[in-house]
Amino acid sequence: MPRSRSNGGFALIEVLVATAILSAGCILVVQALTTALKGSRTLQDRYRAALAVEDALWTMDQSGGNFDALQVQTPDGFQNAAWTSRQVAATAGGLSQNSVTLRWTAPGGARANRQEDLTLSAYASPDEQTSVQ
Repeated sequence: MPRSRSNGGFALIEVLVATAILSAGCILVVQALTTALKGSRTLQDRYRAALAVEDALWTMDQSGGNFDALQVQTPDGFQNAAWTSRQVAATAGGLSQNSVTLRWTAPGGARANRQEDLTLSAYASPDEQTSVQ
């Protein structure tokens, strides 16, 4: 007596196709997470640099425009860090400008081993407090 075939199971090809689709989806999710983590590291590095440069600018302002790179702490992990400063005397409008730049080699993230720099400037009149931009 011939046996009847039941259609209740999956064919091998269906299982292979489903596995391939799930694998591709997992790979895309892992790539997205990796990209997000690299971007997060880059953002964290720039935030730490901004805090250091702001501190250096404040130190420069408090010392009457004098800047000593040895007094400023470079964030940990910043390779080949170099500080520069610039002071522009008061112009016709009476404002003077102090600028501080931190240049470094990115330690990690999406921009690893690339040169980065961040500059902040403060403008002040002789009788007003400094405003950071």
